[in-house]
Amino acid sequence: MLQITGQDRVAAMSLARKGVLVPLERAVLSAPKGTILMACGDCDQEPDLRRRHDRGFRNSRGRHHPLMLNGGALRIAPELSGGADKVLLKDAANAIGMKNITTIAAYGHWPCGQALSSGFDFNGMVAALISTKAIIRDGVPGLEKLYHLVHIDWGRWHPFPWRNRGSYVLDFGRYATLAR
Repeated sequence: MLQITGQDRVAAMSLARKGVLVPLERAVLSAPKGTILMACGDCDQEPDLRRRHDRGFRNSRGRHHPLMLNGGALRIAPELSGGADKVLLKDAANAIGMKNITTIAAYGHWPCGQALSSGFDFNGMVAALISTKAIIRDGVPGLEKLYHLVHIDWGRWHPFPWRNRGSYVLDFGRYATLAR
């Protein structure tokens, strides 16, 4: 199982302190029709990610349509796609048509084997996830809401060991102010 490095832990904690990563349990997210859950199927992360996702989208009635490939929504980023972007975007559009679910929750997680094998660190993964926003918006007709989230396995690095994993909503506005 992959472990978060000290350098990536510092980067993630810095983004959390600056309000770029907002704990999912503190965010106000709305998806009354449910969500299209675009995430990685990592067997070590997926059960916890799904549990947190269900709690974070309280008004969804537990209605989540999963689209899971290694790397999750990161596979839409040009640097990581390998053609998977077309599959994910088409499947999301089909889910909107078949299920009338018009909210996508696009997840990246860390540590991520797909991102690591492509040479990314934590900040690179976040930047790649952010780069998917326009691609998803343009590529999925009928989409009404799009949330980008990051699930982190802090491992032994978390200051509170009983909370060694967490899901966070990406605040694009705060990220943009840091990038200036």
